[in-house]
Amino acid sequence: MRTMLERNHEAAYGWALHCSRGDREEAADLLHTVYVQLLEKPEGFRQRSSFKTWLFAAIRKNAFKRRGRLWAMRARLRDLVLGPRQASSQEKRVFDDELRRAIQRLLEQISERQREVLRLVFYHDLTVEQAAEVMGVSVGSARTHYQRGKQSLYEAIQESGLRHEFIGEGIGDKAAI
Repeated sequence: MRTMLERNHEAAYGWALHCSRGDREEAADLLHTVYVQLLEKPEGFRQRSSFKTWLFAAIRKNAFKRRGRLWAMRARLRDLVLGPRQASSQEKRVFDDELRRAIQRLLEQISERQREVLRLVFYHDLTVEQAAEVMGVSVGSARTHYQRGKQSLYEAIQESGLRHEFIGEGIGDKAAI
Protein backbone atom coordinates (compact mmCIF):
# COMPACT_ATOMS: atom_id res chain seq x y z
CA MET A 1 0.00 0.00 0.00
CA ARG A 2 2.78 2.44 0.92
CA THR A 3 4.55 1.73 -2.38
CA MET A 4 1.42 2.58 -4.36
CA LEU A 5 0.98 5.78 -2.36
CA GLU A 6 4.58 6.80 -2.91
CA ARG A 7 4.32 6.07 -6.64
CA ASN A 8 1.21 8.23 -6.97
CA HIS A 9 2.03 10.96 -4.45
CA GLU A 10 2.94 13.73 -6.89
CA ALA A 11 -0.16 13.23 -9.03
CA ALA A 12 -2.32 12.85 -5.92
CA TYR A 13 -0.99 16.12 -4.52
CA GLY A 14 -1.74 17.86 -7.82
CA TRP A 15 -5.31 16.55 -7.74
CA ALA A 16 -5.69 17.50 -4.06
CA LEU A 17 -4.44 20.99 -4.95
CA HIS A 18 -7.10 21.22 -7.66
CA CYS A 19 -9.80 19.96 -5.31
CA SER A 20 -8.61 22.50 -2.73
CA ARG A 21 -8.84 25.29 -5.29
CA GLY A 22 -5.13 26.04 -5.17
CA ASP A 23 -4.77 26.25 -1.39
CA ARG A 24 -1.52 24.38 -0.75
CA GLU A 25 -2.02 24.04 2.97
CA GLU A 26 -5.53 22.70 2.50
CA ALA A 27 -4.31 20.32 -0.23
CA ALA A 28 -1.61 18.91 2.03
CA ASP A 29 -4.11 18.52 4.85
CA LEU A 30 -6.62 16.86 2.53
CA LEU A 31 -4.00 14.44 1.22
CA HIS A 32 -2.88 13.64 4.77
CA THR A 33 -6.47 12.82 5.73
CA VAL A 34 -6.89 10.49 2.74
CA TYR A 35 -3.56 8.77 3.42
CA VAL A 36 -4.42 8.21 7.08
CA GLN A 37 -7.82 6.79 6.15
CA LEU A 38 -6.22 4.46 3.62
CA LEU A 39 -3.43 3.29 5.93
CA GLU A 40 -5.90 2.70 8.76
CA LYS A 41 -8.36 0.84 6.51
CA PRO A 42 -6.48 -0.54 3.50
CA GLU A 43 -9.47 -2.75 2.74
CA GLY A 44 -11.18 0.42 1.44
CA PHE A 45 -9.33 -0.14 -1.83
CA ARG A 46 -11.05 -3.19 -3.28
CA GLN A 47 -9.16 -3.27 -6.59
CA ARG A 48 -12.30 -2.73 -8.69
CA SER A 49 -10.42 0.05 -10.47
CA SER A 50 -6.81 1.16 -10.73
CA PHE A 51 -5.26 2.43 -7.50
CA LYS A 52 -4.76 5.90 -8.99
CA THR A 53 -8.41 6.14 -10.02
CA TRP A 54 -9.54 5.00 -6.59
CA LEU A 55 -7.15 7.42 -4.85
CA PHE A 56 -8.34 10.39 -6.94
CA ALA A 57 -11.96 9.53 -6.16
CA ALA A 58 -11.15 9.33 -2.43
CA ILE A 59 -9.44 12.74 -2.58
CA ARG A 60 -12.39 14.27 -4.42
CA LYS A 61 -14.91 12.77 -1.99
CA ASN A 62 -13.00 14.06 1.04
CA ALA A 63 -12.59 17.50 -0.55
CA PHE A 64 -16.33 17.81 -1.03
CA LYS A 65 -16.87 16.81 2.59
CA ARG A 66 -14.47 19.51 3.77
CA ARG A 67 -15.58 22.23 1.40
CA GLY A 68 -18.18 24.70 2.38
CA ARG A 69 -18.44 27.82 4.40
CA LEU A 70 -15.31 27.09 6.38
CA TRP A 71 -13.10 27.35 3.29
CA ALA A 72 -14.70 30.60 2.17
CA MET A 73 -14.36 32.09 5.64
CA ARG A 74 -10.75 30.94 5.90
CA ALA A 75 -9.82 32.44 2.53
CA ARG A 76 -11.46 35.78 3.32
CA LEU A 77 -9.79 35.90 6.72
CA ARG A 78 -6.37 35.05 5.26
CA ASP A 79 -6.69 37.75 2.58
CA LEU A 80 -7.89 40.25 5.13
CA VAL A 81 -4.99 39.56 7.50
CA LEU A 82 -2.19 38.93 5.02
CA GLY A 83 -3.37 41.03 2.08
CA PRO A 84 -3.08 39.95 -1.54
CA ARG A 85 -0.21 37.70 -2.50
CA GLN A 86 2.84 39.49 -3.89
CA ALA A 87 4.06 38.61 -7.36
CA SER A 88 7.66 37.56 -7.81
CA SER A 89 10.03 40.12 -9.31
CA GLN A 90 11.65 37.52 -11.53
CA GLU A 91 10.61 37.87 -15.17
CA LYS A 92 9.98 34.15 -15.72
CA ARG A 93 7.82 33.88 -12.63
CA VAL A 94 5.77 36.91 -13.69
CA PHE A 95 5.28 35.40 -17.15
CA ASP A 96 4.31 32.01 -15.70
CA ASP A 97 1.89 33.64 -13.26
CA GLU A 98 0.26 35.67 -16.03
CA LEU A 99 -0.07 32.63 -18.26
CA ARG A 100 -1.51 30.52 -15.45
CA ARG A 101 -4.05 33.24 -14.62
CA ALA A 102 -5.00 33.64 -18.27
CA ILE A 103 -5.56 29.90 -18.68
CA GLN A 104 -7.46 29.77 -15.38
CA ARG A 105 -9.74 32.59 -16.57
CA LEU A 106 -10.44 30.64 -19.75
CA LEU A 107 -11.10 27.45 -17.82
CA GLU A 108 -13.52 29.36 -15.57
CA GLN A 109 -15.61 30.11 -18.66
CA ILE A 110 -16.51 26.45 -19.12
CA SER A 111 -18.70 24.37 -16.83
CA GLU A 112 -17.27 22.83 -13.66
CA ARG A 113 -17.77 19.28 -14.95
CA GLN A 114 -15.98 20.14 -18.20
CA ARG A 115 -13.09 21.70 -16.26
CA GLU A 116 -12.88 18.70 -13.98
CA VAL A 117 -12.76 16.07 -16.74
CA LEU A 118 -10.20 18.11 -18.74
CA ARG A 119 -7.93 18.42 -15.68
CA LEU A 120 -8.16 14.71 -14.93
CA VAL A 121 -7.39 13.71 -18.51
CA PHE A 122 -4.76 16.32 -19.40
CA TYR A 123 -3.04 17.05 -16.09
CA HIS A 124 -3.37 13.69 -14.37
CA ASP A 125 -3.11 11.32 -17.36
CA LEU A 126 -6.36 9.51 -16.65
CA THR A 127 -8.54 8.09 -19.41
CA VAL A 128 -12.01 9.51 -19.86
CA GLU A 129 -13.32 6.26 -18.36
CA GLN A 130 -11.14 6.66 -15.27
CA ALA A 131 -12.12 10.32 -15.00
CA ALA A 132 -15.78 9.25 -15.07
CA GLU A 133 -15.16 6.94 -12.13
CA VAL A 134 -13.34 9.64 -10.16
CA MET A 135 -16.14 12.13 -10.86
CA GLY A 136 -18.87 9.63 -10.06
CA VAL A 137 -20.62 10.02 -13.44
CA SER A 138 -21.31 7.65 -16.32
CA VAL A 139 -18.68 7.19 -19.03
CA GLY A 140 -21.10 8.69 -21.57
CA SER A 141 -21.57 11.77 -19.44
CA ALA A 142 -17.80 12.15 -18.97
CA ARG A 143 -17.23 11.81 -22.73
CA THR A 144 -19.84 14.48 -23.41
CA HIS A 145 -18.28 16.87 -20.86
CA TYR A 146 -14.82 16.10 -22.28
CA GLN A 147 -15.81 16.85 -25.89
CA ARG A 148 -17.80 19.95 -25.00
CA GLY A 149 -15.03 21.15 -22.68
CA LYS A 150 -12.40 20.83 -25.40
CA GLN A 151 -14.61 22.69 -27.86
CA SER A 152 -15.46 25.43 -25.37
CA LEU A 153 -11.82 25.87 -24.35
CA TYR A 154 -10.74 26.00 -28.00
CA GLU A 155 -13.31 28.71 -28.71
CA ALA A 156 -12.28 30.67 -25.60
CA ILE A 157 -8.62 30.52 -26.65
CA GLN A 158 -9.48 31.76 -30.13
CA GLU A 159 -11.59 34.64 -28.79
CA SER A 160 -9.04 35.66 -26.15
CA GLY A 161 -5.98 35.84 -28.38
CA LEU A 162 -4.12 33.80 -25.77
CA ARG A 163 -2.57 31.58 -28.42
CA HIS A 164 -0.77 34.49 -30.05
CA GLU A 165 -0.05 36.52 -26.92
CA PHE A 166 1.51 33.82 -24.75
CA ILE A 167 1.88 30.50 -26.44
CA GLY A 168 2.97 31.16 -30.00
CA GLU A 169 2.07 29.52 -33.26
CA GLY A 170 1.01 25.89 -33.41
CA ILE A 171 0.32 25.08 -29.74
CA GLY A 172 -3.08 26.72 -29.50
CA ASP A 173 -4.35 24.83 -32.53
CA LYS A 174 -7.56 22.85 -32.18
CA ALA A 175 -5.72 19.56 -32.68
CA ALA A 176 -3.46 20.27 -29.68
CA ILE A 177 -6.37 20.83 -27.33
